[in-house]
This record gives sequence, structure tokens and C-alpha cells, in this order.
Amino acid sequence: DLAARELAAVELTGAELAGAELAGAELAGADAGARGADLARALELLRLRQDYFAELFGPDGPRFGASERDMAAISELAGRARRLRESAPDRSGAGQAAFWAGVIEDNLRGDSTAARPLFTEALAAGEESGDDLLVSEALRHLGYLNHQSGQPELAREQWRRATHLRQRAGCVPYTLAQQLLIAETAAADGDPTARPQIEEIRRWAQALNIQVLITQADEIGRASCRERV
Repeated sequence: DLAARELAAVELTGAELAGAELAGAELAGADAGARGADLARALELLRLRQDYFAELFGPDGPRFGASERDMAAISELAGRARRLRESAPDRSGAGQAAFWAGVIEDNLRGDSTAARPLFTEALAAGEESGDDLLVSEALRHLGYLNHQSGQPELAREQWRRATHLRQRAGCVPYTLAQQLLIAETAAADGDPTARPQIEEIRRWAQALNIQVLITQADEIGRASCRERV
């Protein structure tokens, strides 16, 4: 469905950014030497993210759910996320680990029931610590779960707030992906303002060479044209 399709686009954008962040953090760690537990924890969280994306994306694109997975490997990832939650030095760190534990449960195990309280924990931690990006991530995924469970208005409200937080933080690729999801739901509802929104998002994605969003915008645009005919 549209939420799963857009999730794939956002996750691919995240995979690309995570790889760059991990490479940069490892270089910083090599230069700085032993700067203590904070650097080690940051690197472990980045490696967890990178390994999650490596498991999610195969040669043919993203695969959601437990089918044809090595569940021992998924359990190992979940264990790493749990240890990061338990050892977190502050509320924000625990919330970040809870979020990644949630996506492992939801996207790799296919267990949305187990994922929901983890996303809710991440949301609360982000709110309490003032971590806007963590709040936006948690809202985005809670929105997917609510959309799938038949609560589209609540999902849209959560996605709109996530978009605002990403804009405020200057995270352009994530913002565009979130805006595209909102525009797609508007197009599905027959909103005439959706098409110009999709075209504008495509122009931004093209300027930034974010191919996955360009492709997604083209597909949504073609679908909305067919519906009008």
C-alpha cells in the first residue's frame, strides 16, 4: 500500500545517509583516539543502523517482514538494540535505541504489535529531551502503523508534525520523502492540490539527485492522472 511504498523510499534515503555518517564517525574516531564511551556508543548505534539497512535492502530492493530471513541474525540485531537501550546514558540515547529496536521488530520481524510501544517510548524520550529528529522518526513510524490500522486522519496528523520537525532541523531528503507521502494520501482522496505538490517535490528531488524520490513522484503522478481519466 502507499504507506509501505513510501516507507521504502524513506528507508532507502536513510540507508544512504547512514553509510556516510558511519564512515565519517569512524574517521573521526580514528583521529580522536579513545574519547571514551560516548564515541564508542555513537559508533555502535551507527553500525546498528547500517546493519539494519543491509538486512532490509536486498539486490531487488527492500524486503519487509520475516519471510526468508535468517531470524538468528534478526535476533542478534534486536539484542544489540536492547543493550544500547539498557546502557544509554540519557533519555535521548535510550529513545534512539528504542526507535531502532522498533524498526527491527516492525520491518524485519513483521511484528507491529511489538514495534508500537517501542516507537511510543522513542516519541516520549524525544519529547522529554528536546530531540526533534527522534520525535519526527517516531511520529513517522507511528503514522504508518495508524494508517495500516484504519486511522488515516491520526496518521496524517502525525506525518504533518514529523514534516514540520524535519523542516525545522534542515533535513531536506527526509522532509521531501515525508511531504511526498502526505501528497500521495491527498491524491488518493481526490484533493486537486496534490498534483502541484507532487511536481514541486519532484523538482526538489531532481535538483538534489535523489533518484528514489524522483521515481516515486513519477509513479504517483501517473497514477493520479489515470484516476482523473
